[in-house]
Amino acid sequence: MTFKSLAAGISILGASVFSPSFAGCINQVTEDIDNNFTSAVMCTNTLPSPTYQISYYEDGDATFSMFSFDKLNAGYMCISHGEVEGDNLHCRKSGVRSVPQEFKNGKILITMMDLSFGPKQRKFKALFNRNFEFATAKTSHQAELNRCFVGVRDDDVFIAFHSNDIYPLSNCLFSFEEFLAENPQVWLRLN
Repeated sequence: MTFKSLAAGISILGASVFSPSFAGCINQVTEDIDNNFTSAVMCTNTLPSPTYQISYYEDGDATFSMFSFDKLNAGYMCISHGEVEGDNLHCRKSGVRSVPQEFKNGKILITMMDLSFGPKQRKFKALFNRNFEFATAKTSHQAELNRCFVGVRDDDVFIAFHSNDIYPLSNCLFSFEEFLAENPQVWLRLN
């Protein structure tokens, strides 16, 4: 083995072991001369947990979207196809467990709140007593109307959803991924 191949192997190994991974989203929009367009978005969770994937495709005639969330526990999967997003929406839960109340990613705590259950409502409203670095809603009422919420404060991430209406969470997670892509210093801190 030559020194160059040894050095290359060590540098590849070092890069894969010590560099944080970034999943995020890929967007592609195309348009032709007749103003017909297609739009495609694919997202994967940037943080190690919880896991999710968001795929969305739209052209002038139809839309198609897929959303999976927390595959290891609750195992939610949603598929929509039709003329507008949400047409023919079908979601199912294939896991036997609920979404955990929290995930620990190193020193980062991700608190999950299922707003389908009344006792979580008071705790959720109290979150808005302090400012967020990032939030998909300014008030708990707005988050309720959106049917989802993602917020970042210090080293904490808060994710709220309705287990009986999981699909809107894909929109909040998409906004979160866009925020992380635009703010690499936050992304590095949370990884």
